[in-house]
Amino acid sequence: MKLPKILLIAPTYINSANTMYFPIGMAYLCSYLEKKGFEIDGINMNNYGLEKGLEKVSTLLKSKKYDVIGIGGLTIAFEQIEYLIKKLRCLSDAKIVLGGGITACESEIVIKEIKPDYMIISEGELIFEELLYHIADIKKPLPKGSWSFNLNRSEIEYQNNESYSINELDELPFPDYEKMEIDKFIDIQSGEIWSHHKVDPFVGKYIPISASRSCPFKCTFCYHSGMGKYRKHSVDYATEFIKRLKEKYKITHFLIYDELFSLNKKRVIEFCEKIKKLNISFMCQLRVDQIDLEMLKTMKDAGCIEISYGIESGSNKVIESMQKKITAEQIENAIKLTREAKIGIQGNFLYGDPAETEETIKDSLKFQEKNKLYFSDWSMVLPYPGTVLHNIALSKNLINDRVQFIKDIANTSKYLWNSPINLTNFSDKEYIERYSMLKEINDKNHRKVLTKIIEAKDIDSKHSYLKVSCPTCNYESEYENFPFPFNKENLFKNKESFYGFLGINLVCPNCRSKHHLLPKQIPHISKEFKLFESKLKNFIKKNKNIVVMPAIDRYFSAIKDDTNLFNISVNGVLDSREYRIGDKFLNSKVEKLSKETILKYSNKSFIIYPWVEYEKAYNLLISNGIQKEKILMWNKI
Repeated sequence: MKLPKILLIAPTYINSANTMYFPIGMAYLCSYLEKKGFEIDGINMNNYGLEKGLEKVSTLLKSKKYDVIGIGGLTIAFEQIEYLIKKLRCLSDAKIVLGGGITACESEIVIKEIKPDYMIISEGELIFEELLYHIADIKKPLPKGSWSFNLNRSEIEYQNNESYSINELDELPFPDYEKMEIDKFIDIQSGEIWSHHKVDPFVGKYIPISASRSCPFKCTFCYHSGMGKYRKHSVDYATEFIKRLKEKYKITHFLIYDELFSLNKKRVIEFCEKIKKLNISFMCQLRVDQIDLEMLKTMKDAGCIEISYGIESGSNKVIESMQKKITAEQIENAIKLTREAKIGIQGNFLYGDPAETEETIKDSLKFQEKNKLYFSDWSMVLPYPGTVLHNIALSKNLINDRVQFIKDIANTSKYLWNSPINLTNFSDKEYIERYSMLKEINDKNHRKVLTKIIEAKDIDSKHSYLKVSCPTCNYESEYENFPFPFNKENLFKNKESFYGFLGINLVCPNCRSKHHLLPKQIPHISKEFKLFESKLKNFIKKNKNIVVMPAIDRYFSAIKDDTNLFNISVNGVLDSREYRIGDKFLNSKVEKLSKETILKYSNKSFIIYPWVEYEKAYNLLISNGIQKEKILMWNKI
C-alpha cells in the first residue's frame, strides 16, 4: 500500500506575520507520522500572515504533489479556515482533513459550512494515522472519532464521535518543530518584543513547549476541545526536549503552553531541580490552590519569571458559579506568596458570568484594589461552543443563528461591542455599559503605577532613549531605542495604541512587577501632544459654537488626563453607536450622527475625537457641506 504524502497547514487568524501561537499539536503529528513512514511537510501561516501565507502554500502546491492536506485550529479561526479551504480547492485535488478544537463541538455545523473531506474529532495522532490508511485504501474502514463529507452530494457520509488518544505521552517522539518552521517563528519575534500589554525585552526570544495535555477541571467558560483526559509527560521527557531546543536554536526562554502545568508539587520540584542545570527562564500556568512558598522559591531559583493564574473574579459567588473549585481567599494567598517569591503574575478578571450582579462586580473591584492587581485586566466571558455557558445561552434562546454566532465570535472585538451574549440579569444596554466601565478601570488601574523617568531624549520621529526606574523596587533600566507606535504607523492613525493614548506596561527585570509608561512621557511623542494642544487652542479661539463626536466612553479617562479635549463647552454631541444615543456627554444629550443632524448643526464647527470611525465621520461631514477648516480631529493632525 502506497502511503499518501501529507501537507500540514497551521492557519493564521490575522493578515500580518505574528506569534499568536505555535502549532505544537501539528509538530507532534509530524514526528509521529514520520516515525510511521509517512512523508510530511508543514507550513505555519502565522509566520507570514494570511495573504503571504497563501502565496507560500500556492508555491509549494505547484512544486510538489500532495495526497492529503491537514488543517487544524480553534473555533475562532472559523472564517479563516473556511476561506483557506476554498482557496485550496482551486490549488489542489488533495483530500482535506480538518482537526483541532474547531471540530470537537458544533461538528455538524463545521463540516457542512467549511466542507472538508474529513474531520477528526479528538487528538490527531492515532485517528489521523488510521484515516490516512483509509484514504490510501478505501476498503479500509474509517476510524472512530472521524467524520467524512461528500462534496458532490453536500452531505455527511460518516460520523463517529468515539474519540480515543494516546495514554502515555512519553510514547510519542519529540515534536518536529523544524517541520512547522520554528526558526521563522523565532526570527519574527525580533519585532514583537514591543506590545502595549507587556514590554519585557530583557528576557529575549522564546520557544513554547507542552508538558501535558488537557485539564481535569471543568470551568463553565472553558472547553478542552477534543483533548481527552488530563495526561502529562514525564519530567525527564520535558527537560530533555527543552535541552535539545536550547542547544539547537540557542534560545534560553520557554513558555509552557499547558492549560495546567502541574497538579503535583512533587512533580514541579523535580522539574525545577532538573531544569535549573540548563540555565533558562520559563513561564507557566498553575492553580492558586496548588502552590506554597517553598515551591515558588524553588521555581524562582530554577528560572521561573512569571506564573499565569486563573483569577477571574474576587467574588466567591461568581467563582462558585464558574465551578472553579477555588476561593477568593486562595487567590489572595497565591498573589501574596508569588510576589514574595519575586515571580511575575499574569491573570485577568472575567465579567459576565450568569451569577454576575452589581454586588459581585463591587466585590471583585474591592478585591482587585486590595491586592493591587492593577495589571490584571477585565475581559468579557465568551460562551464558546462546547462550554457550559454556551449550553445556557442555547437553553435561553440567546443564540438565534448558531452558524452566525460562530462567525461572530471569530471577530472578537466586533462581537464584544456589538452583539455579545448577555447571560446576566442586566439589560443588554446595562451589560455593555458595565463592560465599558470595567475596560475604563483597566486604564485607570495601569496609571496607578506609573514609570519613573530618570532621563529621556528623542532620537528621531519614531524613537526615544529612556532611562527609567521601577516604582516598586527602584531598579533602573535603560531602553536605548524605544519605538512608538510599535507598528510604525503615524501616531494619529495607529488604532493599535488607540491613537497614542494606550500606554505601555513595562516589566521590571528585577522584581517582575509591571509599571505603566504614558505615551506623553516619551519625548518624540510628547511633541505630538503639544502640537495638537496648540491646534486645539487656536481652533476653539476661532470657533465658539462646537459640536463633538463621538460620546467617548472607552479611553475617556486616558484622553481626559492627557489632553484638554474635554475642557470645552459644546453645543451638541453626535455618535453612530446606538447604545450611546440619548445618553448625556459633556452636559449634552447624544444624538444620532446622520445627514439630518449634520444639517441641523451646519452653522457650527466640529471636533472629532480619537475614533476608529473617524474617516467615515469626516467624509460624512464633508459630503454634507461642512468646510474642512470647520473640522478638527486628532486623527488628521
